[in-house]
Amino acid sequence: MSDSDEDLLALAGAGDEETEEETKPMKDSKKRSRDESSDEDGGMGDDDDDDDDEEMFVNPYPLEGKYKDAKDKAYIEGLPEIEREEILFERGEEMEKYRQKGELARRVRERRQQEKALEKKTKQRSARSTGGKSSQLSELKKRRQEKESRSRRRQEGYDDSDEQASDYDDGEEEGSGEEGSAYGDEEDEERVEWAESKEPKRSLEVNDLNKIRFGKTLLAKYCHYPGFEDAIVGSFVRVNIGYDHETQSNTYRVCVVKGLQETQKPYTFLNRTVDAMLLVAHGRSERAFEMGICSDQPITDKEFDRWKRTMEEQDLSLPSVKKIDRKYKELVELQNHQLTSEEVNEMIKKRQKFSGASVGANAVIEKSMLQQQRVIAMEKGDFAEVEKVDERLDNLERVIQRNQKQTGETEMDKLAKVNERNRRINLERVRRAEAQANENRRKAAAMGNSAADPFSRLRTRSKIFYETNKKPSEPAEQKKEDDKTNDEQQEQTRKKLMAKKKLSRVDDLIANLDIQLEIEV
Repeated sequence: MSDSDEDLLALAGAGDEETEEETKPMKDSKKRSRDESSDEDGGMGDDDDDDDDEEMFVNPYPLEGKYKDAKDKAYIEGLPEIEREEILFERGEEMEKYRQKGELARRVRERRQQEKALEKKTKQRSARSTGGKSSQLSELKKRRQEKESRSRRRQEGYDDSDEQASDYDDGEEEGSGEEGSAYGDEEDEERVEWAESKEPKRSLEVNDLNKIRFGKTLLAKYCHYPGFEDAIVGSFVRVNIGYDHETQSNTYRVCVVKGLQETQKPYTFLNRTVDAMLLVAHGRSERAFEMGICSDQPITDKEFDRWKRTMEEQDLSLPSVKKIDRKYKELVELQNHQLTSEEVNEMIKKRQKFSGASVGANAVIEKSMLQQQRVIAMEKGDFAEVEKVDERLDNLERVIQRNQKQTGETEMDKLAKVNERNRRINLERVRRAEAQANENRRKAAAMGNSAADPFSRLRTRSKIFYETNKKPSEPAEQKKEDDKTNDEQQEQTRKKLMAKKKLSRVDDLIANLDIQLEIEV
């Protein structure tokens, strides 16, 4: 269709302006009703999708985040320690993936809701926007003029920058008129509607902190990873600060990690040896803790509320949800990072450095590699390389022997030191006991205390007695005579007793007689 035909159609449309204005409200009302019905259908569809998402993401371990039910918990606790820890570690990783999927599903739902609200407002704005045919004809003429002017500029050789500048100037000139003011009002209305469609700021929740929380298991897994020092800063940990006798349970605090602090002596946790501690902060209080005291359990609502209250009391701002999301993305990148051979070698060196594993299988492997390098250098005739390899082999052999010797001497030295220390302690105790006993005896003698102590040790001397003047035995006859004399004496004594007994009976009879005597003078 040519340009003249378009102008004629536009003019014809302008002639029918009144007819269209009469029929337009009816069309708009019909369109509005269709939009509302479509919005309702779309909302129902979103609800169905949300239900499907909730059914898809079911918590595999609802009991304490580690067990399926009480029966499963009893079964797991009855297993050996090593097997139990392996199962709990695998379930912890599975729960972490479940939380990540749930977070992604939540974001998808929020995005759908935003798109739905934006689409609804766009339809409402398009339904409310009305314009006369006169303004449309003016707009059509304006576009035709701009098109002709652009074609002339292309023929004259103007570049795009001049064309854009001229278009901008034309827009400013037209904006000074009535039509320009109308367009300006429409743009202002769109900006206001876009501002209203923005999502309101969401308050921080405990699940946001649990997304970027590190436990001792994750710390042991990623402590030697490249980029761990940068990723750990800004994350949260649940630190055990001691036992509460009132509640009969351990006390935990929510802390944000400020960085790593090197230690003078390496320490071991979960079969990992490190030389750095976590510098964490709870409010304005900062302190360094070992990685092994960070709990694997999620942060509770009570601990989260106490942390928020502490931050508010100390006039500290809470991290925004966007900042939490950025840190979550960093941790996901750390988890999904594919290690290169150089990074793996660096991790092995760190573990060897902290564990002191310079002998054993690693030393044997290194020695065999050096021997292979020496053979290759000999075949190539590179004697300089051969000398270097021989020097490295000699150094490695000396290190192996020295470490083995030091290891053996260290064990023996420890035992000798323990024995010597115990011997000195025993001698010192005996000396003190003897000195105390002597002091007690001296005090007792000075006070004149003659009371004997049956439990005290006395100084005694043994004596031997001898019988020198022993009389000879008497003759048998003398013995018989003595026996006879004894018998006679016993017989006389018996007779006296019998006579006395008889007399006593006569006296009793006389005493019982009642005799009356009359005496005349």
